[in-house]
Formats: sequence, C-alpha cells, structure tokens
Amino acid sequence: MSNPMHENIVPIVLFLTACTAAISYRYLAHKERIALIERGMDPLPTRKTSYGASFNVLKVAFLAIGIGIGVVVGGFLENVITGNPVIGYFASILLAGGFSLIAYYQFERKELARLEKQHRNEA
Repeated sequence: MSNPMHENIVPIVLFLTACTAAISYRYLAHKERIALIERGMDPLPTRKTSYGASFNVLKVAFLAIGIGIGVVVGGFLENVITGNPVIGYFASILLAGGFSLIAYYQFERKELARLEKQHRNEA
C-alpha cells in the first residue's frame, strides 16, 4: 500500500531543510559582520584569503572530476564483476573522489606556497 504522496515527502523535506540551512547560514554570517562593524572591527579578516573562493570552486571541480571517473570505473567494474554491481560503483566513486581531494590539497598547498613566496618578494 504505497501512497504516491508519501514517496514525494522525503525529497520535499530534504529540499526545504537544505534551503533553511543555507538561509540561516547567510543570515547569521550577515549578523556577525554587522556586529563586527558596530564594534569598529574589520569584518574582512574572517575570510581565509582573498583568493579562497577560487580555490573552493577548484575543489568542487576536482571532486566532480573524481566522481565522474569513479562512475566510469564503476560502470567498468559492473561489466567485469558478476556479483553486486552497487559495490563497484560505490567503492569507485568514493575512492576516485577521495583521490581527487588529495590531488586538490597538493595543488592548493603548492599554489599557496608560490603565492606566499611571490608576496614576500614583492615586499
């Protein structure tokens, strides 16, 4: 006795929860910035770096590429393994995603060292 209405509740609740969390985060971050300004403090130092946003986009790109590679490998494993194909997809997506985040970390570390060295040479 599955009611179609019950099948749609989980995605709707998940979407509403995610929206509420995002709006709450933005609201509280704004309140924090306003409080810092009222105290005469500069709200900008709360950010890691001025180029941190581009690194976040790069992190998501690395992760998406890793997940894509994991899906391809999972599809290959599904054809090779006659057992449970879900395990092949799941494991390959997690492994490729993890390796992509490790690659991103190495890239970011080298780039930050290069930018810091460049900044010291300018000063």
